[in-house]
Amino acid sequence: MKDDAPGVPGFEFPLRTEADIERLEADVATDRLIRSEYVDFLKKIRQPNDDIESVLKKIFYDEALLNYNFNGRCNIPNLKKRAMKDYTIFVGCLQGSKSSSTKGFKFPLIDSDTVIRLEKEVRSDPKIKRKYINYLRRIKSARQHIHDIFYKICLDEAIYRHFSWSASNKQDPLNQRESMKNYMIFGPCMLEAWSDHGLTEAEIASSMKNAVKRIHVKHNVRNFRANKSGTGVVVKSLMET
Repeated sequence: MKDDAPGVPGFEFPLRTEADIERLEADVATDRLIRSEYVDFLKKIRQPNDDIESVLKKIFYDEALLNYNFNGRCNIPNLKKRAMKDYTIFVGCLQGSKSSSTKGFKFPLIDSDTVIRLEKEVRSDPKIKRKYINYLRRIKSARQHIHDIFYKICLDEAIYRHFSWSASNKQDPLNQRESMKNYMIFGPCMLEAWSDHGLTEAEIASSMKNAVKRIHVKHNVRNFRANKSGTGVVVKSLMET
């Protein structure tokens, strides 16, 4: 590692082996200084539009992650995986490297469960609703499109496997996903936050539909290329729940 390059003393990124991952986890979990240096490293390498998969590739080689997945579950009998959700370096530090907060929530939201929880809280607690609307006002200028800033609200992984904009069309291959169009956090809250940008309810709905479509297209193309080439499959599977 070059002296002026971002990193953590004693580690060369991307990490090449499982042993390197376990050593980093042990150091980050027990040493506040190393944890701080690791979080700073993540902040420096993470670009605004990076999703989790893109960030992971900057931190770990695929071969180092062969024995890991998000939940530790495996469909192959007698084959065990290490659960990334239990690791500080995979969850706590990654989330802490780029987040803003509304009481009880950190943005961007990292999974579908948190999206659902935010929706419930916004509907039941006026204070949380107000804080969420204020957050929306801070992250978007009048000239920006919703799809340009949606990554500040939800990571792709929070949307891709669980939601589509509308699940009403039975011919839609995404019909098993939950519809977002009736969510307060993706409709009325955005209208209240951005009405002074000249946006109407219909325009917000159209923009949200486009943002969600972009997420699905991006991931479908990525999955097709990964399956066709045989590369990147490991990283793709990491976020499966």
